[in-house]
Order: sequence, then C-alpha cells, then structure tokens
Amino acid sequence: MKVQTIRRMIAYYLRQIPAKNEVFKRPIILFGTGQVGTEALHILAKRYKVSFFVDNDTKKWGKQIEGTPIKQPTIDNLKGSLILIASSFVKEISIQLNENGLERYVDYFPLYGDINHAYSPLFVKAMNRLSRWFPRSKRQVIIGGWHGLRFADNSRYLFIMINQYKHEFGIKKITWITQSNEVYAFLKSNKFNVRLKDSWGTVWASLRAKYHIIDQQRHDINPLYSAGAVRLQLWHGIPIKKLNGKSYLGSADPDIGLWNDFSLLASSAKVADILSQEMEVPKSLITISEVPRNQVLTLKSLLDVSLPDETRCIELINDYKAKGKKIIGYFPTFREKSRVKMDILDSPTFHAFLRSRNLIMVVKEHFNSKISHTNSKTDDVVRLPKQVDLYPFLSLFDLVVTDYSSIAFDFLIYQKPLLFYPYDYEEYRDHERGFAMDYDQYTPGIKVFNEEQLMNAIHEVLINGVDEYKDWRLRLREELFESNSEKLVPLRSLFQTRKKRL
Repeated sequence: MKVQTIRRMIAYYLRQIPAKNEVFKRPIILFGTGQVGTEALHILAKRYKVSFFVDNDTKKWGKQIEGTPIKQPTIDNLKGSLILIASSFVKEISIQLNENGLERYVDYFPLYGDINHAYSPLFVKAMNRLSRWFPRSKRQVIIGGWHGLRFADNSRYLFIMINQYKHEFGIKKITWITQSNEVYAFLKSNKFNVRLKDSWGTVWASLRAKYHIIDQQRHDINPLYSAGAVRLQLWHGIPIKKLNGKSYLGSADPDIGLWNDFSLLASSAKVADILSQEMEVPKSLITISEVPRNQVLTLKSLLDVSLPDETRCIELINDYKAKGKKIIGYFPTFREKSRVKMDILDSPTFHAFLRSRNLIMVVKEHFNSKISHTNSKTDDVVRLPKQVDLYPFLSLFDLVVTDYSSIAFDFLIYQKPLLFYPYDYEEYRDHERGFAMDYDQYTPGIKVFNEEQLMNAIHEVLINGVDEYKDWRLRLREELFESNSEKLVPLRSLFQTRKKRL
C-alpha cells in the first residue's frame, strides 16, 4: 500500500477517536510493527510521544523501530494505556485484548480499516458516479481475494485458469488487485498483470474491466469502482459454521455501493440453499457452477504458480512420502472468542505416537486463527506458513483431521479418510459461530474429543486400514458437488451469460 494512502487512512481513524484530549494523556502504545505502525509513529510524533510498540511476533521483542522499543503484549505492559491498533488484524487483536480482560484497563482504537476512508468524501462520490457510466470492456477482468492480503483460494485459481486459457474464456486481460507488497512482487516477477489496491493503475483497470471478482468481501478489490461492473462473488468454501450474512457483500453506504447486483457461485443446489440462508442472498442471484479451486484439484495441466513457501513445503512432504511415511493433515478452523487449542503439538506422548507409526502431521493454522501452543520444533510435524494456500497440498495427504473447516468437503474429491476433532463442540455450537448445517449429518468420519481418542482413531484408519465411511463420503460428495453437466454453468460461461439461475 502506498505511504500516502496509509497516512490518509491513519489520519481518518485518528479523527474518529472520542475525547482525544483525555485519552491521549495516557501512555500511547502502537500494536503492530509493520508499515502502518511505522507511519503511525511518524504522524503521532508531531504531537505525542509513543511509549513503545507491541507485537505478537516473538522474534521482534526487544528490537526497536527508529528508537522506539518493541515489547510483548502482556497485561503489565499494556495496563493503563491508550492502544492504537496499527495492523490489518484489527478484529483479531481486539478479541485478544478483550480475551485478556484488558478492556477494563485500557482504551484501544483502530488505525486501519476501509481503504476508502483514505479519500475525501467528495472524491468517493465522484469516483462512484464515474464508475457507473465509464465505458467498460467485456474482455477485461479484475480479481482479488482474502481482503487483498493473500494470493489464494478460488480467486487465485480462476486467475491462473483465465491467464492460461484466455481464448476459451474470451478474456484479453485479467488483473490481480492486492494491497500486499509481497503478493505484488511475486506476481510481477511471474509476468502477471497485478496492481496495488490504492494505485492509479487500479483505478484505470477497475474502470475499464467489465467483470469484478472477489472470493471474500468487496474489499478484496477496491469496490469504489465497481458500480458499473458485472460482479461475481466466488466465495471460498461450503460452510459448516455459520456466516455473518450481508457483511460479506457490501456496505449500505450508497457512495461506496452495496454489492446487490452480482452472481454468487455454489457447487450444488444444496450448497446454494445454505449460502442463500447464511449470506441472506436471494436464490435468483446464485449460479450453480464449477468451482475454480476444485477444478484445479483435478486438472493436471494447469500452470504452476506456486509461492516459494509452497514449493519448499511440498518438496519436504514429498521427501517424507518417498521414505514411506504416511501424511496426516490437521487443519482446525479459527475461533472468534477464544484461541484454538493445539495441545497435541506440545504432547510428548503424541509425538512418540507419530514417530512409532512412521507418521508425519502437517499443520496449517487458519489465516484468522489465534493458536494456543508453543513453537517447539519436532521432526514429525510440518507447520505450513499461514500465508500459503492449502489446495496445492491436498493430494499429498493420506488422512485429513479437522473440526469445523470446509476443507473436509474439498478433501471429499480424493475419497480418502477424514477424522473430526471437535474438542470444544458444545462451546463452539453455543458461544462461537455455531453451525450452518447439521454437524453430525455432514461429517463423514470418526469423531474424537481428546488426544487419546485421536491417536486411537488415527491408528485404526492409517495403520489398521479401517474405513467405514467411504460410501458416506461418496454420497456427500454427490450432494455437495453437482456432477450433472446439464445443471452446471461452466466457468467460462460466466463471462458470456448470467442467466442460468436456480
């Protein structure tokens, strides 16, 4: 993100802080040590003194940014202060502060959020009006995903497919929109069209493109320029857990625009029913279609655009497989009000179990997760970085273990065993997200609730070869992934017609 954009956004959020004369008398702490934190330090230094930074990255503790120390975010360090959250993880950090009981002792406010707040209201209105009438090319597409922070999921694979098969899709140019400098540099080095979200290049690409595509929320791209475009929401999974309704679609602010004229992709009629209910979307807006990331799981000739960390980890896992080891994938979803317990990774008993049975466990935290475990390293566990995309790895696993993640449904394509480890089932059902579907009906595998049960189930499935859920998985795959070509809209047709509805 450009420095000027960050500064304008910080200035906007500083203006929103109530009773500034009072709260700014407290020690000021910046939570976050990235680009936003550094720019916030510069802006605040004109009137105030920042006491120190805090960050969840243990490697940064004890270091400094321009003479300002970085400390651990403990209660003792934060108590009685004004905390300014200078990070894209505003929601997660807010939960962390509340979870630790700090809301009683501190005031905290975000300095990061909607990028459109970096612009004046007059500019926002003018650009929104312009985007409604600007002549657009039906052969141009812009696309983004994961709030502009990652190159992953459905948007990633549709981007790759269109780049490889432009003629079949009828598309001349597709541009990835991101606010991550790392994603920008990676795609640029691979000769793809990519623009930073706040650049003038994004303004032009967005105004010219007939098709605007997201897979999370409208801020995957810059929605300011979407008013006159055909909008496509790919979404990113079949939800076991409840969703947050219209928050995935847009804002009621008429100057920014609600995404109320779009196609939402679903992989089957059953999935369309779930998404319609959970996202509060009329069925008339839902298209039964091929799903990009699941197409990729079965396409052998797709262009390989792997991130460096993905390539490194895939090579490591393949080395283990070549040595005869079986691979378990463990992928718990995030919690909003608590931390994900991964105590098994700190258990000597569990590690001894893996080694004695020639097993490797591959673990990936959800991008939004807060994890409760140590960072101890062992030779029987491979930890995938949060930023990597999981789908290039799925074919490598002999077994997948999860709790409430939609990754279980994607793994159905391979017809390999699943285990479910909902250790906090009642807490999650009653006090976290809850469920969008009947959990017992849509979890085709052994359910375990503690470490001993998990080890016994893994042994039963991978060592003894017992698989009593194969037929159930097959039936579920047929229900969740439409296979009748007459009922499916091919992905390429999404850019030619939007008429095929439920």
